Amino acid sequence: MRTAVGVGLLLAAVAAAWPAWADMVHIARRDEEASHIWLVPVVAAWLAWVRRDRLRAAGGGYSLVGPAVMAAGGVMGYAGFHHAVQSFWHGGAVLLAAGAVVSVTGWRRVAAVWPAALVLVLLVPVPGTVRQQFAMPLQSATAGATAYIFDLLGVAVQRMGNVLQYRGVDVAVAEACNGMRMVFVLVLVCYTVAFAWPLTAGVRVLLLVLSPVCAVACNVVRLVPTVWLYGVDEQTLGPVFHDVSGWAMVFVAFGLAMGMVGVLRWVGVEVERDSGFGIRDSGWEGSGRRMAMLAPGLAVVVLLVVGGEALGRPRAADAAGHHAAVRELVRGWPYEVDGWRGRDVPMPREAVQLLRPNAMLSRSYHHRATGRRATLALVHTRDARDMAGHYPPNCYPAHGWQQLDAQRRPLSLPGLTLNATAYRFAYDHGATDGATRMHVLSFLILPDGATVPDIGAVRRAAADYTRHFHGAGQVQLITDPALDAAERDAIARDLLQAHRPLLEAMRGEAERVAEASE
Repeated sequence: MRTAVGVGLLLAAVAAAWPAWADMVHIARRDEEASHIWLVPVVAAWLAWVRRDRLRAAGGGYSLVGPAVMAAGGVMGYAGFHHAVQSFWHGGAVLLAAGAVVSVTGWRRVAAVWPAALVLVLLVPVPGTVRQQFAMPLQSATAGATAYIFDLLGVAVQRMGNVLQYRGVDVAVAEACNGMRMVFVLVLVCYTVAFAWPLTAGVRVLLLVLSPVCAVACNVVRLVPTVWLYGVDEQTLGPVFHDVSGWAMVFVAFGLAMGMVGVLRWVGVEVERDSGFGIRDSGWEGSGRRMAMLAPGLAVVVLLVVGGEALGRPRAADAAGHHAAVRELVRGWPYEVDGWRGRDVPMPREAVQLLRPNAMLSRSYHHRATGRRATLALVHTRDARDMAGHYPPNCYPAHGWQQLDAQRRPLSLPGLTLNATAYRFAYDHGATDGATRMHVLSFLILPDGATVPDIGAVRRAAADYTRHFHGAGQVQLITDPALDAAERDAIARDLLQAHRPLLEAMRGEAERVAEASE
């Protein structure tokens, strides 16, 4: 009977916070840096299984601790959703489910398998703004170590920032070997090794502390053959190996963790301890048996409050019409506009993977009368969070370009001011080939219809769960830096005014939604 009640409460807890769970699954499916989430339930189940004797010895029963944990999860989820704190929103959903389990099994059983319970924290995706603070140093360390290995092997590989060039093929470390994904996977693997065996506390701490170092090592192991294969065959062998080797690194990481334990044992360090149970059967929990029996009822009350509040929240379906309108305009946009003739140019594959665009337009334009040329890239995402990592100071240096300067450059169109930033970049081809330069005018469009010159406002909008699903837009206009400012501004006004319906499509629907919500 208690098992059926527990399963029912758990399913109801997941249903009450379903948008948060669906968002975690969405992130795990679409973001390589969160792909470790799929391993968390497996690791939790294994760690609980190896502690099954402790679980049986702990006893358990209904507990009033469970509804208290559920209430805390509900408050955390509410605060996270309405105050734009992603980890609170997701973490509240995990706490709500955990509290449902505690309500029926008791906290002592959860404490008996605490490593399995604690690992569930990794179900909560790390926000992109936090993740990027660690990703760039790790990618730089990986690129440097890989270039050093090639140097030792006598293979001519040129490093430009986080880009390694072999046989004329550029391989971006961020694309070919994602540092943050390997950190989280290796932390998970090291955590599993640490708690699946009765190791001492010192060895467990050492395994977890060394996991980032091992992540760089795993990345180098993966990146050396990846770069070589991209140089041999960048169309087939390189991409296939890149995709297959990602999950293969899980087994390499496991071998490294077990190897570290073996080395410690070999040098004489005590690595194991007594695996006694530590927690004994205490029977019914709470303030007596009758009081504890109230736990399921209180849990249901908490779920009704949490679920009722969640029903009134905005949802992604609210923006479906807006996204469809933008797609249709991009799909049918003409190649000739006001004297300019355009032709499609491919968007970099890694940019498409990062942005997962709702719609995009990437064209090189030539003006028949003046001979001027420019490239226009316009991207619109379904989710503003997908835009948070796409920003010229991030993207271009990661692919070998050096940023020379950046200046705010507002651009006025009839009835609209675009708050843009002008960048200059240079690409050094080596001592004999010189450098290529380009000028990039960039601005972003927020879900509320505003145009902004940098990524900060987009990141804030991405964290707004009441509106982020309206998406975000970015426009980049690339011109020859040899042109003077007046000529570049004239090109920008010509092309952006010609594409005004597209700009308004990305802005107008969001503005109407904002007005309707006031």
